[in-house]
Amino acid sequence: NRLKQMNDLDRFVYLPGLHGEHADADAVRVALDFIADFEPHRRIIGGDVWDFAPIRKGADECEERASLQDDMECGLHLLNQFQATDHCLGNHDIRPWRLRDESTGATRDYAGILVDQITKAHERLGCKVYGYRIDQVCKLGPGLNAIHGFAHNMHTAKTTADSYPGATLAGHTHHIAYYRAPSFDVRECWMTGCMRHPIAPYNQTRLATFRHTVGFAWGYYSETAPVYTVNQAQRMANGAWILNAKEYR
Repeated sequence: NRLKQMNDLDRFVYLPGLHGEHADADAVRVALDFIADFEPHRRIIGGDVWDFAPIRKGADECEERASLQDDMECGLHLLNQFQATDHCLGNHDIRPWRLRDESTGATRDYAGILVDQITKAHERLGCKVYGYRIDQVCKLGPGLNAIHGFAHNMHTAKTTADSYPGATLAGHTHHIAYYRAPSFDVRECWMTGCMRHPIAPYNQTRLATFRHTVGFAWGYYSETAPVYTVNQAQRMANGAWILNAKEYR
């Protein structure tokens, strides 16, 4: 299997921006097919496995009336489908924690139930969880980092590369980009797209949506040396994916 030819290195996949009930079914299927071939040692959820729009700050009346049940169940199912080994919590994922900590009464109780369900799902999988904080980093050996992402501008890859030493995988902004900072030490960042449909009701009037792209990252890393290879998977305009010279449809 050519995908596993680098026998002295461990393998990973990084899956960004699934967004629960809004996950792109084609992207999920392709990623699962690829994982079956690649057999990665680490399967990293790059944040926002749930959307949780009804409990976001600033939710409109329509969002607040929506149910969380489908979104919650879809996110739990995705964690299980991918057999996640690591989860970098995203700004959407942490909404139940925020709601629990900032609310009272029945609302706090319900948010606590959501938090408990998520925590138990992670425990069942043995999935390591990284909080949504800049200092909570998923390490892939001494050279490669994985985070959800914190910057949100037209130059996110540059901002992230300038901020984190080493190489960093991120999602958050749903676009694909790369930047290597001019620095004495290695500082580079891959923004890896998303695994939800890029067009949604909330972003139909935002120019940044033109940059949203369905994709994920995969590659190799060493547990003992700053050695790594990062590859970007991206869905093309005709719906096909090219991954290591094999076409997935």
